Amino acid sequence: MNALVALILIGALGFLLGRFLFLRPRPGSWLERFFLSGAEFLVLGALVGPHGFGVLDLHALMNLRPFVVLALSWVGLLLGIQLRFRYLARFPFSYFQVAFLESTAALFLTFAALGLVFSIWTPVAAEAADRWRAALCLGAVAALSSPTEAALHNPGIARAGHAAGLLRFVPAVDPLVALAGLAGLFGFWHVLLRSPMAFLGAWGWIAASVGGGAVLGVAFLLLLRPARDPDEVVLVVLGMALFSGGLASVFHLSPLVVCLVEGLVIGNWREEEGRLIQMFLRLERPLYIVLLVLAGAAWRFDEPWGYLLAGLFLAVRLGTKFLGTRIALTLTPLPFRPPEAWWLGLVPQGAMAVALAVSYFLVYRDPLAERVFSAVLVSTVLLTLVSGRLVQRALRSESGEAP
Repeated sequence: MNALVALILIGALGFLLGRFLFLRPRPGSWLERFFLSGAEFLVLGALVGPHGFGVLDLHALMNLRPFVVLALSWVGLLLGIQLRFRYLARFPFSYFQVAFLESTAALFLTFAALGLVFSIWTPVAAEAADRWRAALCLGAVAALSSPTEAALHNPGIARAGHAAGLLRFVPAVDPLVALAGLAGLFGFWHVLLRSPMAFLGAWGWIAASVGGGAVLGVAFLLLLRPARDPDEVVLVVLGMALFSGGLASVFHLSPLVVCLVEGLVIGNWREEEGRLIQMFLRLERPLYIVLLVLAGAAWRFDEPWGYLLAGLFLAVRLGTKFLGTRIALTLTPLPFRPPEAWWLGLVPQGAMAVALAVSYFLVYRDPLAERVFSAVLVSTVLLTLVSGRLVQRALRSESGEAP
C-alpha cells in the first residue's frame, strides 16, 4: 500500500475510533482527556508501525519524513505567530517572571540531574556527548507544560481565579525556554561540528537558527504581500512552511526553533495576523495527527529500557517542577497566593513534548536517543491519563487566595 494512502487511512481510523466508537466519554473523565490530548494517535501509530502490525514499515516511514518536517514547521510557526508582543504586554511582568524562572529552573535542574545519572549509568553504551545531549533533550521537555489541561477545567478555573489565570499563562510561554534549550542542543552538539563547516562553532549554529528564522520570516512577509486570493495565501503558507522546515533539516537544525523565530517575525509585523492564525489553526489538528501517528510508528514500545527511563524521567520531572515553581514563586512578588499544590498543574507536558522529541530523534539516531524518544512518548501518555486529577488538585485551595 502507498505510504501516503496508508497514513490517511490510519489517521481517519484514529479519528473515527476517538469520536464515534466511544461516543461521548463522561466529561472530565480520563477517557475524554485521553482523546482530547491526541494520545490515541500515538497508540494507533505504535500498533500500525514496524514494531506493531507493520502496516507502516521503515521504508514507508522514511518516505513520509517530509510530512513530519511540515508538521514540526507548522507547530513552530503557529506558536511564534500567536506570541504577539502587543498582546503579551497586557500581562503583568510578574507572570513572565514566574513562567521563565519556573521553566528555566526545571530545564537546568533536569539537565544536571539526568546528566549526572547518565554519567554513572545508561541503558545502552553511549559516549559522553550522547549522554549530556540526551539529558538536555529531557531537560527541554521538563521545561514544558501542557497549555490545554487548564482549559479543560472551566468550572474549577472560574472558582480558582488568579491562580488558574497564571496556570493558563505559564504553559503558553514556557515553550520559549524549552526551544531555547533545544537550540542550544542542536548548536553545541551539531552533527557538522567536525565537518568543513566546523568554523561556525556552537554559537554560530545557534545564531543560524535564530537568524535564519528571522530571514525566512521577512521572506514569508514579502511573499504574502501580493497574495490576495485565499487559495493563493494557503499555497504560499504551505510552501513556505515546508521550505523552512526542509531548509532547517538540510543543515541539521530543528524546524521547531527556526519556524518559531519565523512565526514571531510574521505575527508581530503583519497587520492581518488574525486571519493567518485562523488558517494555521484549521490545519493544526490534521498535521498534529500526522505527527503523532508517525511518532507512534517510530516508537520502540517493545524496548523495556524506554519504560525504565520514562519512570526515571517522571520522578525527576516531579522534583524539578516542584523546585522550579518554589524558586519562581519565592523570587516573584505576586498580588495573590497560589494554592500549595499549584505546581501540579504544570506537570502534564502535552503534545508539544512529542514534537520536541521527534525533532531531536530526526537528527540524533544513536541508541540512547532512541530510548529518550521512547521515554518522552511513554511519559506523555501516562501524564495525559492523570492530568485531570493533577489540575484539579492544583486549583483546589484550602486556604484561599490572598486578596
